[in-house]
Amino acid sequence: MSQRTRPWWENFVRGLRHAYKKILRLKSSPHDIALGLSLGVFIGLLPIIPFQFITVLVLAMALRCSKLTALLGTLIANPLSIPFLYFIKFRLGCFFLPDLCSRYNPEHWSMSELLQTGWPVFGAMLLGGVLIGLPSAVVAYFLARYLMELYHVRRAKKIAGSPYKRVLPDKEPNSPPENNAP
Repeated sequence: MSQRTRPWWENFVRGLRHAYKKILRLKSSPHDIALGLSLGVFIGLLPIIPFQFITVLVLAMALRCSKLTALLGTLIANPLSIPFLYFIKFRLGCFFLPDLCSRYNPEHWSMSELLQTGWPVFGAMLLGGVLIGLPSAVVAYFLARYLMELYHVRRAKKIAGSPYKRVLPDKEPNSPPENNAP
């Protein structure tokens, strides 16, 4: 018997669906889930690639928000988006710090020259990351909170209309009986 192997995009879609379902099933409040996601998006947009997971976990524990959504939020900086994000961060940082970046031209850099430039480039990228990250985190927070609250409302309506819902008694068990005599 030969087993059919899935193409890579089917595995990718299955992984996304699994992460989505896992977030929906979290027992945290919409605020905690949204705060975790926005924290992850903000940290994911900073140029601290080797330390993103550690930083976001420490901050998520300190803020008592969802660690899972914080980790998933950092995935905004993935191998496909990093070159574009870094270029935009650098350009934005150089726009606000022209003296710092006046002697650097990224079109003529080799990797060794980029590594030798050091702190001025990192400072410009850090400023650009903060300027992109703050509005992105705010949008991610309100969007995630709205979507989670919408999901909870729809789920409550679905459970309320279910024929399998738990039937609750009309009266409290310890309440005195009503006297319906005329």
